[in-house]
This record gives sequence, structure tokens and C-alpha cells, in this order.
Amino acid sequence: MGMGIGSSFNKGDRGDVGPAGPAGAAGAAGATGPAGAAGAAGATGAPAGRNLLLNPRFRWAQRGTSFSANAGNALDRWHVSRTLTTVGTFARASIVRGVLAAEPSFIGRVSVTTAGASTTITLAQRLEDVVRPAGTYAYSFWAKATTAAAINVGLVQNFGSGGSADVASATGTIGLSTSWARYSGNLAAASIAGKTIGAGHYLAFRLAFPSDALNVFEVADVQLEYGTAATEFEIVPDAVDLQRCRRYYRKSYEVDFAPGAGGTALNAIAYYAPAINGECAPFVAYDPPMRAVPTTRFYSSDSAAVDNIRNLTDGVDLAVTAPAVVSTNGHYGINAAHTAGKVYRYHYAADAEFA
Repeated sequence: MGMGIGSSFNKGDRGDVGPAGPAGAAGAAGATGPAGAAGAAGATGAPAGRNLLLNPRFRWAQRGTSFSANAGNALDRWHVSRTLTTVGTFARASIVRGVLAAEPSFIGRVSVTTAGASTTITLAQRLEDVVRPAGTYAYSFWAKATTAAAINVGLVQNFGSGGSADVASATGTIGLSTSWARYSGNLAAASIAGKTIGAGHYLAFRLAFPSDALNVFEVADVQLEYGTAATEFEIVPDAVDLQRCRRYYRKSYEVDFAPGAGGTALNAIAYYAPAINGECAPFVAYDPPMRAVPTTRFYSSDSAAVDNIRNLTDGVDLAVTAPAVVSTNGHYGINAAHTAGKVYRYHYAADAEFA
């Protein structure tokens, strides 16, 4: 059977390929992988309370801010002494910010104003209780001198009244430059085995400055700690440091107002005398308790005269001898010729520092 003209199709023939279809939608995101392992713990920091010194930044100056080189007790907890004919001063001084790493506001300044051959001015802090671990102590401080010079650093074990003789450690010698630098080293405290210990014993840390030539020495951020490593300077809150210093010296005046420097009613203690020569002054608490029964002096709130109180009623001072009762916890009563019906006012300073 024939096919019609124009009609041609074989069973094996295919049609043309059509265009590609659109891409399919993206698949869903995979699940989040597990968290990585925790990193290693950081190194343990230096312990708090490691600095054995109080007022190491020379912040507290309850007695005043400048002292002669043979004054004895000076800035809180710091003692200054000299040898032979040396003349000089020890004072608190300000320092600008940005000079030292821990940014202190104050430094200690030792000035030699009259030199003497083979002499020194020594700055020391006496740490309550000589019963401390024997062995190595690490010290560190910042310092400089107007003229480069070598200073000595040492420890002295004092065994108190009636106790064994003092034992001084081998001193370390440090050469100070004319620029600020941090110095550190080790000192050894001997065993106290076999020693007799009396009242008022202590361990003293000392910095001895040569005074055989005119010079000015400046020191800051002083630290003494157990062990061989001098750690980063420990910054203690001001409130904590001042409270600790008040175990050794306290007063009714504002903290930076030296006793007897002038009359002021601020913080003065006032009371009414109900009877002639009665123990009428109120109890004044010492918090914290003081190291030992202190020597307590009185000052007129108006004239600042020492060993006086102020009779406010009559506007005159009244001489006193001592508190009627004083202990490590406070004082009350004043030995003076009170007049009944009068009002009195005074300031006090109580000193229990090592002599």
C-alpha cells in the first residue's frame, strides 16, 4: 500500500530535544557541628595580701608630711633615722601621672642637705612580730637619685625588750641611676630557734641611703613578700590600708591634718562637765584596737596647744595631764580641773608605733 506525497515518518525517528528545565531549589543547611574543646586554664595570679608593708605608696601622713632625718616615726609606718652629723629630711612628695607603671600619687623623698663622711639616712618599716618564717624574702621598689649612688637594703630581726640581740641580714647593694627604674632582689631572715623574745618584737625592712654627699633620693611602690620571686606590685584599697595603719597611730583630726597644726572644730570631741574634776569625758573607741596601749596626747580644738583642752563656755584652754583611763580599745575621762556646768572640746592623737 503506498504512502501519500509529503507524508514521511519512519518508526525509528525521534523529535527534537526540548529546552532544559529550571534549577531545583537549594537543599536545607546542615546541622551545626559540636562545640570545640575548652582552652587551658590561665596561670594562677599572685596571692592577695602578699605585700608585708603598710603604706607602701606613702599615701598616709597622719603625723605630717615632712620630717627631719632623725625624727623617728614619720609617715605612717615609716621610721627615719640618721648616723653621725648628717642633716637631711624625709618627706612625702607628689608625682605626676604616667611616670610609673602602677600610677602612684605619692613618693617618699630623702634629701641630704648636709653631708657627712661614712654616714647614712635610713628609711625603715618595722613589721609587728619577729616570729615569721625563716628563709628568703623578695623585695622590690621603684627609685632614682639626683646623682647616681648605691644604697643598701636589709632586714633586722629585733627580739623586743629583754630579748636576744638584734640579728641583721646580709644586705643587698643596689646602684640607683638618675632615672626611674624598678629594682628587686632577695634577703634572708635567720631562724629564731633558741632566741629569747620579749615585748615589742619586730622584723624591720630597711633602705639605707648614703649621705656622704648632697643628694636627693626618691622611692615608690615598695614591696616585701615571702619567697624568691618579686611579683607585680600589689595595689591595696586606700580604705583598707589606712585602717591597718590606724592600729599603730590614730587621731581625731582629718587624715591629712597634722596634730597641733592649727585650731579646728572639725571632728573635735565635745562634752559637758556635770561635776567638778569628774571623769566626764566620753569614751572614745579605737577601731581597730591598737598594737599596744598608746601614748595619747590632747590638743585644744581652738588654739591647738598640746596637753590642753578647750573650755568652750569661757573661751579659754585648760591644761590636762592624761586620759583617766586608756587601753588598746580606747580612752575615757580626762585628768583636768574641770568646772561643773562647762562645755569642753578637744582633739587627740594616740601613738602605739614601735619606738
